[in-house]
Amino acid sequence: TGIVPGNAKATLVLNNGDIINLSGKENNEIVTTEELSIRNNGSELQYSLSENRRNNYTNNYNELIVPKGGEFTLTLSDGTKVWLNAGTKLRYPVKFIGKERRVELTGEAYFDVTRDEDVLFVVETSRSAVTVLGTEFCVRDYAGEANLTTLVQGSVSVEDQRGNAYLIRPGQQVNIGKEGSRVLDVETIY
Repeated sequence: TGIVPGNAKATLVLNNGDIINLSGKENNEIVTTEELSIRNNGSELQYSLSENRRNNYTNNYNELIVPKGGEFTLTLSDGTKVWLNAGTKLRYPVKFIGKERRVELTGEAYFDVTRDEDVLFVVETSRSAVTVLGTEFCVRDYAGEANLTTLVQGSVSVEDQRGNAYLIRPGQQVNIGKEGSRVLDVETIY
């Protein structure tokens, strides 16, 4: 049997506990208020905030869960794009507040972060925290495997669970394994 590519499958868990199956639903507005719009086009979930209400929105967290055999794309309220791979969960705020844009990742995702020099973007995993201003990179954190952060362009700082920090450049990867952490040179396709 051949390996089939993943298809658009995901579940959205809203802050209030509502669970929404996103698979196979196109042009579906999930939430629409004066302040917020969440739209699903079948393979991508898009958040947008009203310009005149950006400072009034409360900081609710949602989770996007992609099952095995699935993949999904998410556009966060700041414009950052995230491609989530199979077996991945991303917890994120509906609106970023303060001097940090922090998301929590289990699994694998590719990030194209909207640049904001005043507000750091942080991807937190079980074994690392990746800090960026605006760049493209992939983070992989599956249970039982090495934690990998691979940089495509820009620069990121990766801090492992032992408190060691690594500043990497494009074409480098931080590998956090059972024996420790190390920086490797890798091929990236861009």
